[in-house]
Amino acid sequence: MSRKRVNVLRTSTASMKKCDVAIAGGGVIGGAIALELARAGLRVCVFDRQKPGQEASWASAGIISPAPENPGMIATVELGKRSAALYPEFVALVEEISGQSTGYRRKGTLETIFSHDAKAELSTIIALHHGLGLEAEPLRAEDARELEPALSDELEAAVLRPGEASIDNRLLTAAVFEAAQRSGRPGSCQRGAAPVPHWGRVPARQRPGHGRQLLPGNPPAGADEPLWFDGHRAAERD
Repeated sequence: MSRKRVNVLRTSTASMKKCDVAIAGGGVIGGAIALELARAGLRVCVFDRQKPGQEASWASAGIISPAPENPGMIATVELGKRSAALYPEFVALVEEISGQSTGYRRKGTLETIFSHDAKAELSTIIALHHGLGLEAEPLRAEDARELEPALSDELEAAVLRPGEASIDNRLLTAAVFEAAQRSGRPGSCQRGAAPVPHWGRVPARQRPGHGRQLLPGNPPAGADEPLWFDGHRAAERD
């Protein structure tokens, strides 16, 4: 397979090449969108203030779980279940195109319980999971430590979610960008040498067709569509 590339730009020395879509945010989400657009034949430019995948995508724990961590997340469970179900196909595609491992493992996850009222908490969690259609099994502390010997002696109980998976998020991000670059249109890769000084001043409601204003000072010439996937940096935009 011949190597074809997607722009990963950081403004000061960025090439003024034509791009169909400009993506602000070089994390795993921005990279995955770039991959799909590149496979569809579009010229894609990805902009980040530093190397791709060095912020939230670097710090993530890599747990692929639809289980809610608090009551406010219950509404997202169905979306999470659908997303988790798509992961094996997504990972297989990324690894095939990139030739790199993502560290994907579907060996289940453990939720640990350290409270003194562990029995009641365990019962509540199991009932909630089953009510949401999620696999969950109660475990005694000693059984949980057999699965994960590094668990603290203070552990009171645990919940095993056998169908869940984990991934090495740093390997995934690198593989996603490699896959995007290999899928891109010929001659479309330049890497800037300086970080983005600040995010663009274009309001999020900016009309399509104004992507050339995405970054001040040295914008992507002629970008037709700006897409924002800048995570916690979104607050820095006007």
